[in-house]
Amino acid sequence: MKRSPLRLFVIYLLCFALALLLAYIILTRVAEGLREGHFVLLLLPPLGGMAVFHGLFPLLSRIRLGSNFLVYGGGLVFGLGALVAGGSYLALLTPSAALVIWLVGVFGPGWWLISQYAEKNGYYS
Repeated sequence: MKRSPLRLFVIYLLCFALALLLAYIILTRVAEGLREGHFVLLLLPPLGGMAVFHGLFPLLSRIRLGSNFLVYGGGLVFGLGALVAGGSYLALLTPSAALVIWLVGVFGPGWWLISQYAEKNGYYS
C-alpha cells in the first residue's frame, strides 16, 4: 500500500486506540490502590499507553520518530491531563467533559505533529 496521509492516519488511529485500551486495562487493575489513596498509580495508565503507541506506531508506519516525540507526547498526555484533572477536581468540568477534552487535546495535536513531521521528511514520496 502506497504511503499516503490516509494510511498514516489509520495507523495513528489504530495505535492510539490500542494505547487507550491498554491504559484502560491498567486503570482497572490499579483502581483498588487508588481507592486506598495511592494516587501515584495514576501515572501508570498514561505511561503504558505511551509505551504502546510509541512502540507500535513507528513499526507499523515505518516512520522514524525521534526522542523529541516522547517529550512532546508526554507533555500533551500529562500536561493536559493535569489541567483537566484539576478542572474536574475544582468542579469546573464534569469528569466526562474532562475526558473528552483530554482525548481531543491529545489526539488532534499529536496527529498534527506527526503529519507535519512526515511531510517535512518526505515520508509520502
